[in-house]
Amino acid sequence: MNEPVLRVDGVVKRYGGLTAVDGLTFHVGAGEVLGIIGPNGAGKSTTFDLISGFRRSDQGSVHMGKVRIDGLPAHRIARMGLARSFQRVQDSRELTVEDVLVTAALIAGDMRAARRASAAMLERLGLGAIRGQQLSALSLPDRKMVEFGRCLVGRPRIVLLDEIMAGLTLTEAARPMAIVRECCAEGIAFVVVEHLMQIIVALCDRVVAMDFGQQVATGSPAAVLADPHVRATYLGVEEIADA
Repeated sequence: MNEPVLRVDGVVKRYGGLTAVDGLTFHVGAGEVLGIIGPNGAGKSTTFDLISGFRRSDQGSVHMGKVRIDGLPAHRIARMGLARSFQRVQDSRELTVEDVLVTAALIAGDMRAARRASAAMLERLGLGAIRGQQLSALSLPDRKMVEFGRCLVGRPRIVLLDEIMAGLTLTEAARPMAIVRECCAEGIAFVVVEHLMQIIVALCDRVVAMDFGQQVATGSPAAVLADPHVRATYLGVEEIADA
C-alpha cells in the first residue's frame, strides 16, 4: 500500500473530565474522499482542529506522509499542504472575493503567483463575475464556493471540509461536489464532515462514524450506514442507506 497522505493514530483529546476524541484512528490516500459522520458533539470538528494544528492532542499521533505533524503550529501544517474550511463562513466588510483568494494563495508563492492562482481559481469556480464583491454581500452558495476556493487555491495535498455544503440544497451542492471529484483526479485527498447523508453516499469512498468521541464504524458508505449503531444514532438513515 502507498504511504497515506494523512494518517491519524490513536488520537485522544480531553477537556477536564470530558474526552472529546477517544483513540481515533484512520487514514486517507491520494485522490480519496473519506467522510466523517456523527451526531453533534461526536468530536468531528475537534478532530479537524487536532489534525490542522488549532488544538494539541493529549495522546496519539498525526502524520502527513512520513512527517509527524501533531504538535506543529497551524501555519506550518498549512504550508506543508493541508487546508481546511470552517463551519462558520466569515463575513468581511473589507475583503472582496478576489482579496480572500489572493490572501490564501500567498501560502504557496509570492504576490504575483498568488494573483495568478487566484485568477485561475475564480475561473474554475465560476466566480469571475463577482470577484470584486465583498464577501458579506454574497449569497450563501457563493460564500460557500469562495470558502471552497480559499481551501484549494494554495495547491494543497489534503483538504478538510467541515460542513462546507451545510445549508445548500442538493442542486446547489452539485457544483462543489463536482469540483471535489475533479480535484481527486488530480491526486488531492479530502476528509469531509457533512450531516446530509445523500452527500456522504454520493461523494465518499470510505466513511468513519463517530459517537461520543469514539470511532463506532468504518468502511464503505453503504456498510457504515447499515451498521446498527449508526442507524440508531441517525433517525431516518434507514431510508437513505436503502435508497
